[in-house]
Amino acid sequence: MKKFARILFIGLCLSQFALASVAQARMIYINDNLRVGVRSEPSTRVAPFSVAVTGMRLEVLEQQPGYLKIRTNKGEVGWIKDIYVSDQPPAVLRIKTLKTRHQALKQQLQKQEETIKILETANMALNEKIDSLKKDRSRWQLEKARSDYIQQGSVNSRFWWWISLAGLLLVAAAFTSGMIWHRQQAMKRLGGLRV
Repeated sequence: MKKFARILFIGLCLSQFALASVAQARMIYINDNLRVGVRSEPSTRVAPFSVAVTGMRLEVLEQQPGYLKIRTNKGEVGWIKDIYVSDQPPAVLRIKTLKTRHQALKQQLQKQEETIKILETANMALNEKIDSLKKDRSRWQLEKARSDYIQQGSVNSRFWWWISLAGLLLVAAAFTSGMIWHRQQAMKRLGGLRV
């Protein structure tokens, strides 16, 4: 039992020590900021005569195992190790490009939002104008309907006036012809004397 307790105690001490060393461990990352020596020959034995830095564009002139013959933006020609180059721009330049693009898109978005606000205001004004025009149209349709009704009424009243006049003339003609007939009948009864 003592042996087990001793092993347990040693295990606890070691775990405490391990936890303390883990808590003190420091995390680091590789920096993307490089300075590469440009050499006159493809060898590390030759001292560099110039430096190529992160983000510099280089023209590849020739390739050998592990080395590239390049031309710098200053026109210098030399050799560098191929492990330091990439076909893609470094993260620093990509981030800078992305930030510039982000700013441009942000400004474009602000302009779009301003345009949207202007268009919404114009849309509201046009909707109000449409509503006003609809009200005017309804009012004009009502006035037209009233005018049509009045005109129909005047046409109908003229029609009935002419019918009434024709009826009156017909009654007058019938009355006159009835009187003439009655007079002729009376004259026949009286033997031609006029009544």
